[in-house]
Amino acid sequence: MQDRYANYARRLTSTGPVHVILAVLILRCGFGAKPQRVIIDTDPAMTVRISSGDIDDDLALLVAIAAHRRGDIQIEAITATFGNAGSGGTFRDAQQLLSEAGFHNASRFARSGNYGDDLTIVSNGTRLVSAILRDAIEENSTVTVLCIGSMHTLAAVLTQQPELLPAVGHLVMLGGSSVEGRFDAAGLNFWAQPSATAKLLSLDVRRTVVTPELCFQAPVTNDTLTQLLEGTECEHSVVWLHKERIQSWASDMGKLETRVFGKHPGFIGAPVPWDVLALQMVLHPTWFGEWACFEVSMHLGLFLDVKLSDPAACHEPGLRSGHVMMPTKLLEKSAATQAMVADLCSVKTVMP
Repeated sequence: MQDRYANYARRLTSTGPVHVILAVLILRCGFGAKPQRVIIDTDPAMTVRISSGDIDDDLALLVAIAAHRRGDIQIEAITATFGNAGSGGTFRDAQQLLSEAGFHNASRFARSGNYGDDLTIVSNGTRLVSAILRDAIEENSTVTVLCIGSMHTLAAVLTQQPELLPAVGHLVMLGGSSVEGRFDAAGLNFWAQPSATAKLLSLDVRRTVVTPELCFQAPVTNDTLTQLLEGTECEHSVVWLHKERIQSWASDMGKLETRVFGKHPGFIGAPVPWDVLALQMVLHPTWFGEWACFEVSMHLGLFLDVKLSDPAACHEPGLRSGHVMMPTKLLEKSAATQAMVADLCSVKTVMP
């Protein structure tokens, strides 16, 4: 939506000064369009050393803050779930990161459930998400839910309160695989709590899965790291506070992911910003292509998927249970990388 307004505004500016004024109004007002409302459920682990070194959730949070501040999205809530670490650690991490970025809204930030919690457990995170979804229903609107940690929080909410499902306009899940077959590891976050993943895959809702195969297409190369850690544009940014952590992530996670994904033809050995790509799919869906509809299931930690020739099952209400859309190609690799760098550099620290 924002891209369409921007293209129209550029055409207007070439036709005269009056049209320049109109173009500015279009860009500022978007013909009255409201930013996409987003709930982010994440498991960040950069600011406190509580995991094996994965920090892409933190990078995604910073990109989301940049998008929120320029009006591309409205962050309705951030919930800290388990995954890279227990939710006590991920909550502390997110709390520290948001403070460093000057993003203070305690009423929209909460800790969710932890390892071992079943889907009947009520947490501060489930209470917060429930309240936002209920408000959306009362306002006859919907919210995009981005699940980039374990799938527990939203699965718990909709297990306890299934009547809130209509408020989920779009569910974006990071994990799985676009390669047909059966996968024991289930891919990234799907394995953290298989019962929660199965719950979200069973819902009759518009659903997109961002897979490892897609994320392999935009790795963090040495050139990208140089821009982040040495470029003058990034001075005084939050990422600069954590240069050593980011450098160790690039080294350690690159080696770890090589052991896991080294035989995959799309993996080049560089660390992958998984969660950033999932967020960019929300922000810039036109950057992604070769979409396909899959029939999927998750049972006892096993992920199974079959590509369907007819995408209707992924789009028609009443048929969407057990079906997901997956983009399988990143059309704008350079744009995705440069946007990530620009957004990360734009979030300056407010702490000494």
